[in-house]
Amino acid sequence: MHFPSATHIVDLYHERVHLSDLAKLLANVLGDERAGWLKERKDELDGGDIPAILTAARALDVPANKTNDINTALGYFENNAERMAYKTFRAAGHFVGSGTVEARP
Repeated sequence: MHFPSATHIVDLYHERVHLSDLAKLLANVLGDERAGWLKERKDELDGGDIPAILTAARALDVPANKTNDINTALGYFENNAERMAYKTFRAAGHFVGSGTVEARP
């Protein structure tokens, strides 16, 4: 409303938390592969490749009792993908974290 032409960026740190939460939801499905799967997704997140994260998560055989939670978590990434183009934002010289805004003197 106040800054209509501003570039909207979702804080990368908080997105990593969302991604870690997604990996926790998928823990039983991923098993021993969880750490590697999460690292690959973090690399994709850093590059702003949200479609790759969605594809990787949807390729898993998720138990029916986790489907709603997984869909909610993935919906967050889908709905905010435009604000997670971190590679593009960095190339334009933007900060992708909120530390500079949240820091106290």
